[in-house]
Amino acid sequence: MPETGTLPPPPREERGYLGSAGLVSLFTLASRICGFVRDMAMAAVFHVALLDIFFLAFTIPNLFRRLFGEGALTAAFVPVYSDYIENRGEAEARRLVDAVTTILTVILALLAVAGIAICGLLLFASPTPEGRLALLLTQGMLPYLLLVCLSAFFSAALQTHRRFLVPALAPVLFNVVWIGTLGGIVLAGKGDSEEGLFVLAGAVLGAGVLQVAILLPSLAARGALPRPRWEPRHDGVLRVAHAMAPVALGLAVFEVNVLADRLIAWWLVPDRGAITVLYLANRLIQFPLALVAVAIGTAVFPDLARFAARGASEEQSRTIGEAMRVTLFLDLPAAVGLAVLARPMIVTLFGRGEFDPSSVGRTAVVLACYAAGLWCFSSVVLLTRSFHARGDTRTPFRTSFAAVAANLALNLALVRPFAEAGLAAATTLSSFLNLVLLVRADRASPSRLPLVEVARSLARSAAYAAAMGGALALPALAFPWEVAGELARAGALLASIAAGGIVYFGAAALFRSPELARMMARLRSRRARREVLE
Repeated sequence: MPETGTLPPPPREERGYLGSAGLVSLFTLASRICGFVRDMAMAAVFHVALLDIFFLAFTIPNLFRRLFGEGALTAAFVPVYSDYIENRGEAEARRLVDAVTTILTVILALLAVAGIAICGLLLFASPTPEGRLALLLTQGMLPYLLLVCLSAFFSAALQTHRRFLVPALAPVLFNVVWIGTLGGIVLAGKGDSEEGLFVLAGAVLGAGVLQVAILLPSLAARGALPRPRWEPRHDGVLRVAHAMAPVALGLAVFEVNVLADRLIAWWLVPDRGAITVLYLANRLIQFPLALVAVAIGTAVFPDLARFAARGASEEQSRTIGEAMRVTLFLDLPAAVGLAVLARPMIVTLFGRGEFDPSSVGRTAVVLACYAAGLWCFSSVVLLTRSFHARGDTRTPFRTSFAAVAANLALNLALVRPFAEAGLAAATTLSSFLNLVLLVRADRASPSRLPLVEVARSLARSAAYAAAMGGALALPALAFPWEVAGELARAGALLASIAAGGIVYFGAAALFRSPELARMMARLRSRRARREVLE
């Protein structure tokens, strides 16, 4: 029995996913802030024509990160690993980690070598200096795919053990290395040069090594430090591979579409800088997406997988419903703020150095197009997690395939009249289609999303966000953003964001938003529990 006057800590599951999501969000915020500093420095140091080449080259290793690291493998591995921990013991779970790590390392190393060889062959056929530079940079950064995928896989293993701190630190470290390298490039006088881009490519590899290294002590502490074990016919490996195949196909279709978007921008948008404009606007939209939807999805996924392993459909439905309501409650004001304050944000963050007023205007339009789809992007992230947690990887593959096909068609239809803004609008429209298809498929599951409750929550949050948008319109239109000094712009932007937040959360409190009440109750519960345990 516990000592008199003290309470035992509650079971880990009863602590809820919001605490873990808060930790992930905190370090995601730190990583995104570092990422913004990095992107601001990139836009100031390099002309958009050089940035186009670098971001195009970085697309390939980043594609494999999302495909094998944070995407298909993670979605397939976590439910199987959770099942092994719950039902087969830690020894078998460690054996699974060893086997998957060994196979993953071999496959990714072979892919990196093959990619380097293919780029070498394409160098002989590339007719332009820009194309040759892009291929050389791609060759230099391809080994990063092995490092970043191992980092993402090790992070997934730690998150299954509900260890979120160190995995959340790894991306922060990556951005710090990148920023430090940019500073060195400027001090060495290599800014806005091809030589500077090659230095950055080397920094990407160094940061990848550090991302893996920082995770190893935590894995060792959990007894999950991987050792070489070649067991391709291990039951868990086969289960992971079986679950991974349709997810990989679905994500491959999506990631190939991302590559196609950038190639279409490279070939069909007459003004240079389209890839950079799309990249920077996407980085801004990824901020609330990662801070809210991805963080909540990451934190809730192990719980959803455990509920699915136990056949607890009601708990899974309740959990995904609450996660969706909280996500939309936080993402809708972000979407409205990004749309209304698009130009002020772009000119404040990037409007200096090599990033001219024309690039500012183009990026602001693209950001507004992406912002219109933020709620769709977030909903797709969570619903896909729900399907994967219950072992259904085929449905998200089918819906993503349909959405990507629609996106490609819309890209070709909209790129000529609207340039890169047409590509962003196509992304938003195809994401809405993906969401509709996922919701329809989800209705047949006993652990389905409680759609009526979510729709009511969405309507409430949209009303609060509309009031906030009206309040933000005045500073967005009246303040002289282009001619004001940098400190004045930054102060005005921060004041506008703060005012928007006061209006939104004030309206939510005034009308007694259940989502706000739920979040505040969680915070009070955590504070009270901390006081008791102290």
